[in-house]
Amino acid sequence: MTTEADSPGWKRRLRDWDAARRRRRRGELTYPEWAERHDTLGEAALAALRERLRRLERKPLISVLMPVYNPRPQWLREALDSVRGQLYPHWQLCIADDLSTDPEVRRVLAEYAAIDERIRVEYRESNGHISAASNSALALADGEYVALLDHDDLLPQHALLCVAETIDRYPGAALIYSDEDKIDDSGQRCGAYFKCDWNPELFRCYNMISHLGVYRTGLMRAVGGFRVGYEGAQDYDLALRCIESIQPEQIVHIPQALYHWRIHEASTAGGNATKPYALDAGRRALQEHLARNGLDAEIIAHGAGWYQVDYVLPHPTPAATVIVIDDGDADALQRCVDSLLAHDDYGLCEWIVASGNDKRALPAQWSQAGVRSIASPDAASLAALRNAAARAASGEILVFVDSRCEIVDAGWLGKLVSFAARPGTGAVSPKLVSEEGRIAGGGALLGMHGGLGSLGRGARADEIGYYGRTLLSQNLSALDDGCIAIARSAFERVGGYPQDYRSAQAMTVALCLSLADAGLRNVWVPSLQVRSHPASRWAAWLQRRRVHGDLARLRSAWPEAMTCDPAYNPNLTATRDNFTLANPPRIDIQKPWYVARVEPQAIPGN
Repeated sequence: MTTEADSPGWKRRLRDWDAARRRRRRGELTYPEWAERHDTLGEAALAALRERLRRLERKPLISVLMPVYNPRPQWLREALDSVRGQLYPHWQLCIADDLSTDPEVRRVLAEYAAIDERIRVEYRESNGHISAASNSALALADGEYVALLDHDDLLPQHALLCVAETIDRYPGAALIYSDEDKIDDSGQRCGAYFKCDWNPELFRCYNMISHLGVYRTGLMRAVGGFRVGYEGAQDYDLALRCIESIQPEQIVHIPQALYHWRIHEASTAGGNATKPYALDAGRRALQEHLARNGLDAEIIAHGAGWYQVDYVLPHPTPAATVIVIDDGDADALQRCVDSLLAHDDYGLCEWIVASGNDKRALPAQWSQAGVRSIASPDAASLAALRNAAARAASGEILVFVDSRCEIVDAGWLGKLVSFAARPGTGAVSPKLVSEEGRIAGGGALLGMHGGLGSLGRGARADEIGYYGRTLLSQNLSALDDGCIAIARSAFERVGGYPQDYRSAQAMTVALCLSLADAGLRNVWVPSLQVRSHPASRWAAWLQRRRVHGDLARLRSAWPEAMTCDPAYNPNLTATRDNFTLANPPRIDIQKPWYVARVEPQAIPGN
């Protein structure tokens, strides 16, 4: 006989209770708790929002596009009510009914059109699917901007006001997107996606714009609107074409959940696995986008709704120089160089060991393999050694590898070079993985722990992480120092490694931020793994001390990036590396333009 204590349900409840207790001790909240505390509009907040509305200089008309086909009537009413309940009054709702077969749908639409003149409805004479219906809705739009809303989803009261404030502050904005969450069957908010600022590399992995997406109407019409044949990924295809016609600074992210996406059996809110045709349509749209931009790549589609883009090496293939930084550990250096030579399948490559010890003799087999040594015992800093090695290198692509790294992936160098050789790219780094199969570094996050953090540190190396952030290629403000690839032209453009930092980590962060200032994008490629062996306790302690001493210099040079990293959402905590919610958020969403504030450390018992 099974007792209650033996039942799986009882054990699950015990685990949930224990997990909740640990969250409380760390000061963490579940998302429903967080939304109730930090993202629910009370009377004071509503009064402040109305005052913000009054102060707007520009009040553009925003046309909300809603293609409709057989939604549940109650959900349709709720969607319509969410638009009519907007604090911002300068909107129109453009609805195209795609020949719904449920007569109640038409009755609901007619009712709402009769009571609000801002609602326009076209009843299509044939069913053309969502792209054709969306174009019919677009044809009704008079607004300067259009916002996309599905027929069963919801907008919070302040959604369009936040959009209008964005337009007021950034009059050149052509594409605006916000954070989003979901609503389950019980009406509870869940599944929040707090996004980073514009990230073209991550966008090539999935549609990170999604909801709430707002476009300049002229832009949407200029690119031809929605394309028939890309149903299920029509928004992704549209955005891919739009970003090709505008500048990156015209894409603005609002760090607030301004869209509630309803979860049900026919929705992709639970993942594209429910609509396989959508995954294929997205792959075709992405392939065409790459081709239009002169990029040759293989796209691997994953059933969960994301893509891995593997770029093809340019022709002619650029020569590369791998520079191994000797940190004084002879065993580590032996392991590193042996692994490099064992995975030498690139061809056009030279090998340099950069050492501060001029007495370091290279093994005969290394010399026979073409490895040479650059010794600079009088180098004034770690940067001087790296820069000296770069000057001695002949390759078009420079790859700096710490001697604690061990190469484990075949084709590693070709993959790094395929990213680093692309125009507009700064530094490129793989995922650094510990011997235990955990993420040890690779992608840096600024402002974490009061200084520097590492994206996903400690998580399993094969985890997809928070919306793909530990598995998918993405642009980051900065990278870790273990393994960095960079085109020589980009390296020389910013003057190489800066010489006024004592730690390799801070020096690499400064290099990456200088590249970003020069208009180049740094890329983390977590699908490529390099094993990272830990330094000795003394070396690790010394590195931490040096990084701590360098932080003031970094903050002085890049105060905004070091306070609120654009690659990391301010609604997420800066005290942990695991994308948990900030309590409270690191911005004040009750004030326009999200005044940054310091997140307090979690207090046990809160």
